[in-house]
Amino acid sequence: LPLTGLILQAGGFEEVPSGPIAAFAYIRIFDEPFAAKPANAVERDAAAVINDIAEKFIALIKHYDDPDTPYLSQPNPHYTDDYGDFDHLARRREREILSGAE
Repeated sequence: LPLTGLILQAGGFEEVPSGPIAAFAYIRIFDEPFAAKPANAVERDAAAVINDIAEKFIALIKHYDDPDTPYLSQPNPHYTDDYGDFDHLARRREREILSGAE
């Protein structure tokens, strides 16, 4: 939600006017009646949350904008599993077969 708020504030949605975000809420459309609950687990100003996410997002973009930064299919070895969500893009299985690993 904070990233969506950042996009909204920057005028990123054509049909929605840009402006400050007062709060975040999750709305479950399958509940009767529609139930909205505050999204901020910790009482924080929505603008502060958006500013925080903007700084982290920009830092992440700068990190991956570096041509020397690898795009790993499983970046955290502690949580490596047999087949990750992006292993097909990394062609991990093919490399394992060619190297003789099973």
